[in-house]
Amino acid sequence: MEQRTCNIIMCCKGHCKLAGENAPPLEAIAAYMSAECACPKEDYTGKLMEMILREALFDYMAGADKPGYELRQLLQQYATRDPNLSERIYTLFQLAQVRDDNRYVNGFTDKLLRQSEIDLGASRDSMPCLLDEKKIVNYPCSRACPLFEDCITKWYQVRKRT
Repeated sequence: MEQRTCNIIMCCKGHCKLAGENAPPLEAIAAYMSAECACPKEDYTGKLMEMILREALFDYMAGADKPGYELRQLLQQYATRDPNLSERIYTLFQLAQVRDDNRYVNGFTDKLLRQSEIDLGASRDSMPCLLDEKKIVNYPCSRACPLFEDCITKWYQVRKRT
């Protein structure tokens, strides 16, 4: 599982402090993505948010212990109404199992979760020293992002330095 996927799932579970306490999942993800990619959080709506969540879903499913069960949950969760795809995915992530019998499951690791605590606990706005020099960007932002070219350029520059 990629670090970004883990962070998005933790946002859905309410562990993101970047958007404030008890922020709705989509707001928390937008705040995290804004900090990660240096795009305004207002850009992370609609199709861009759906694409980011879909990419995270595919990454999560690739490492899930029982992906069939997870997909059935995703498709059958809303029998009485028809939510949009983003709402279905973040609900699945809210229900995603992280631990079972004192071990990590579904692709989660201690290393991923420790890094999520770091990534989701502080804002780049309050710690400008982390903007490029010390923070290693996991991978560039989605191609649908308006600043994709800037993100990919920064990503390669940071990777070269490490």
